[in-house]
Amino acid sequence: KWVQFELLQKGISKEHITEAIGSIETEDEFRCAMELAARRWGNMKGAFLDRKRKTMALLLRRGYTASLVNRVLKELDLTQTNDDSDNINDINY
Repeated sequence: KWVQFELLQKGISKEHITEAIGSIETEDEFRCAMELAARRWGNMKGAFLDRKRKTMALLLRRGYTASLVNRVLKELDLTQTNDDSDNINDINY
């Protein structure tokens, strides 16, 4: 949705947007979401759960579906724990 909105704002026709977005492979979308999440995770400060929520919110704002975001959070090698020993895979949204 975010990408669609941005393209519409730039004057791209809806039919071109629909065609272009329809041609995106699921695995390509997943890879891009993983790269973005991993990059942002490394730069985040704060409690573990706050960083996880921020990562999730970022991906959702960027237009990724909730199921893809959940998959990214599970797949990321973010097994670091915070002071409370919370694991990134302990929370599902």
